Amino acid sequence: MVAGMELADDLVLPRIRCAAVHGSTGADPGGSAPVWDAVLVVEVPLPWGRDICMSAPYSALVDTPSATIDGADGRRWRPQGVVPPRSGDAGSHDRQPVEHTRVMAFERPAGGTGPFTRREWLLAATAGSEEVAGLCTALLSAEPGQVAAFDAWRDDAPAGTVDLLMCTHGSRDVCCGGSGAAAFHELVGRLGAEHVDGVRLWRTSHAGGHRFAPTAISLPDGYSWAHLTASVAEQVVRRQGEAAEVVPHCRGCVTVDGAPAQMADREALGELGWEWLGAERRAVVVAHERDTLATTVDVTGALAGRGVVGVSVRVELDRHIAMPTCGVVDGPEFATEPVWRAAKVERLAC
Repeated sequence: MVAGMELADDLVLPRIRCAAVHGSTGADPGGSAPVWDAVLVVEVPLPWGRDICMSAPYSALVDTPSATIDGADGRRWRPQGVVPPRSGDAGSHDRQPVEHTRVMAFERPAGGTGPFTRREWLLAATAGSEEVAGLCTALLSAEPGQVAAFDAWRDDAPAGTVDLLMCTHGSRDVCCGGSGAAAFHELVGRLGAEHVDGVRLWRTSHAGGHRFAPTAISLPDGYSWAHLTASVAEQVVRRQGEAAEVVPHCRGCVTVDGAPAQMADREALGELGWEWLGAERRAVVVAHERDTLATTVDVTGALAGRGVVGVSVRVELDRHIAMPTCGVVDGPEFATEPVWRAAKVERLAC
């Protein structure tokens, strides 16, 4: 609320849900993804508080709630808790005993905006143990020798495995706890299990952007997803149908910095197909209009058997929409957010 603003005694401030409001606008979510250098994913048993970093092992790494944790080399690590399969819902297979904790590190390749690299460990310890906290500390230290001390517990997923982290963090946001959980259960039903055939589905902590619920992050490609349905999520994890069909649900890739570049990158996904998810790629701003914010971005990447391919995308500011908070508020809200559109997409002659 604006300082000094007087409110009428009979002012009506209706309760709303931010995801429903955003969905009703028809606004394109493109260009809204957060930007991270790495993602630290740890199995953390329920219940969770409002901030996952206040739960072990993250509570041993930070003193106060934080969206990211700074590594010793300056990289921004995003903490994500996932529900261990054993404490998940009926239908889970390939479950690990509760005394084991899986730790996954997804890291941006040096100098690139392509998919994350992935390393995994399965420790014979609980999430709150010194061993798990020690591994997380070693990863943040950026000292290879410290991480190598945990090599005996390496347990990498098979190449090509897709992890989908769907936010169901109800203690953080009712939209994700409601629609996110419902979408997760339906998706498990469609696939037959949480972990099956090169796909692992995880219930995860807050992934950013309540208003986009149901939200998810696919890894190791690093794309952030908005207003997911179970059918669209199945397309994402199975790479089914045309990639262009899922683009309207794509917020952008978390390894790509800036809304225009995220928009251009996801347009490349729709134009070039599912192979783009695994491409080492580069986004370069080649034109920018300071008065309109229109920006042209060239995105290129190497695809197996196709060489270097790419697209040039003109991204324009479409409009601004209200960005309300959920539930009860004590005064008027005036926050807005930009909505971007891909005005022109052209193939590049690489």
